[in-house]
Amino acid sequence: MDIRFNGIIQREALSAEECRDRLRQARWARLLISVQCLPASRPVPLAVAGEILLVATDEVAVWEAAERHEVLTLNIDGMEASGVTWTVTTTGVGSVVDHRASDETLPENHPLLPYLAYGARLIALPLTLVAGDQTVWSFPGSPALAPE
Repeated sequence: MDIRFNGIIQREALSAEECRDRLRQARWARLLISVQCLPASRPVPLAVAGEILLVATDEVAVWEAAERHEVLTLNIDGMEASGVTWTVTTTGVGSVVDHRASDETLPENHPLLPYLAYGARLIALPLTLVAGDQTVWSFPGSPALAPE
């Protein structure tokens, strides 16, 4: 869906594959959960493994939500060199991963292993519901129109 505001701001949906590409490149995100019926946002390191997104956290509230298979949401934002901004959100039922189990062992160079060495646990989120958009800013002085 394209949205325009007086020709100044144009928002365009990203394809599911474009969203997954941005998630694969990201190293940090915001994990959104509900704690006692209130929204909470936590920064988490992430890595994508196939169709599963893995995050490492030492937050007990996040572990408990994943153990209860609650719905978790993860969000990342970025800005291209051209000044175009984007956001990607994925939502799904979380689960705790036992990285020591033989079928879930991480390779030696996995980017989340250092966090696990200091008490973090892995949470898995399936990449089945992924959405995102990019915004082109075209007003005088906007990053998209700034001289290079």
